[in-house]
Amino acid sequence: MKIECGKEKIQNTLALLDRITGKHLSLPILSFVYCEAKKNTLILRATNLDIGVEIQVPIKTIQEGFCVVPAHLISNTLSPIFFENIILSSENNKIFITTPKHNIIVNGFVGIEDFPQLPKIEKGVSFEIETKQFIYGIKNVLYAAAPTEIKPEIASVYFYTTKNNLIFVSTDGFRLAEKKIPFTSVDEIHTILPYKNALEIIRLLEGSEYNQLSITITTTQCVFKCGSITISSRLIDGVYPDYPQLIPHSFLTEVSLSKEEFLAALKVTQFFCDSSNQIIISINPTDSHFEVGARNSSVGENTISLDATIKGEPLDVFYNIRYINEFFQSINTPRVIFGFNSKSKPAVLRGEGDGMFTYLVMPVNR
Repeated sequence: MKIECGKEKIQNTLALLDRITGKHLSLPILSFVYCEAKKNTLILRATNLDIGVEIQVPIKTIQEGFCVVPAHLISNTLSPIFFENIILSSENNKIFITTPKHNIIVNGFVGIEDFPQLPKIEKGVSFEIETKQFIYGIKNVLYAAAPTEIKPEIASVYFYTTKNNLIFVSTDGFRLAEKKIPFTSVDEIHTILPYKNALEIIRLLEGSEYNQLSITITTTQCVFKCGSITISSRLIDGVYPDYPQLIPHSFLTEVSLSKEEFLAALKVTQFFCDSSNQIIISINPTDSHFEVGARNSSVGENTISLDATIKGEPLDVFYNIRYINEFFQSINTPRVIFGFNSKSKPAVLRGEGDGMFTYLVMPVNR
C-alpha cells in the first residue's frame, strides 16, 4: 500500500479511532487500526468487539493495499510534522511515513488477516434523523445512566418510539432522565444501547459535518451511518425497566422557582456538603420560601432562602447535590418546577413549560 494524504486529516482520524481500539491479550491485533487504500479512498477501521468504527478519508492512491497501524503511535508521530501532505506506505509489516524532511519507519503487525470484520446488517428496522437531534437526545439523559456493568440494562441509554416522539431514557436506580424528541416512525423501536458505546457514538458524531444520520437496528446490533463514518454497536439483550409507572402525575407539594437563583444557591451550598453530598431542601408554603442548605462538621453550615411559588404541604427532604446539579444541563427554561409527594418518594423535576424533559430523583436517607 502507498498513498499520499493530508497529514492533519489522517492524524485526527487515527486519534478518534485510538479510543476504540481494544486491549485484548488474546487478540493483540485489536490494539491496531486497519487501513485499506482503494480508489483514492483510505478506509480506516477499529473495533474492541463491543463497538466498531469505520471512517473513509479521501486520499491519492499510489498503490492499493492494506495494513494495520498502531493508531496512538502514528497519530503522535504525525503531530509535530509541519508538512501539509505526507506519503504513507507499508511493506513487510512495516509502516513508512515520508515527507521532504522525514523518513520514519514504524513496526506494524504480523497476521493482518486476523483483523475482525465489522458486523453487516442486511435486515433490520431503519430510519433517519437529524444528527444533532440524536446527539441532543442522548446527551440530555446519558449522565443519569449507571456507570457500572453489573446491571447492563441500566448501564445504558434506552431509546424507543411512540406515535409522535423518539424517547431517550437513562437511569442508575437513584434518578431517571427522560427526553422526548418530536419524531414520526412507521416502525416500533425499542433499543438498549450500552453506556460506554453511547459515549463514543456522541464523540464520533459530534465531529461530523453531515446533517443526516441513518440508523439500522436488529435484535443484537445497531449501525449508525453519517457521511463517511459508520459505527456498529452491540445492543444489550434485555428488557428495560417499566419506568413510566414510576413517574407520579399529581403532587402534594409543587414549587416553581428561578433556575438561575437555585443554581447559584447550589454553588454555595456544595462547599458545606459532607462526604455524602447531602443537601436539605425545606419548603414552607406559608411564607413562599424555598430553602436549601447543608452541614459539615469540619467546615460549617449554610442555609439559603429563595423566593418561590409554592402550592401544597410543607416538606423537609434530603437529596444528593450532584443528582440535583446534573439535572440543569438538560433545562433551557428560566424557571424550574419541582413536584413532591413525601420525603421518602421520588421528586419530579422539569423546566417550567417544557413537557419534553422529565427528571425523577430519589431522596436520600439522613
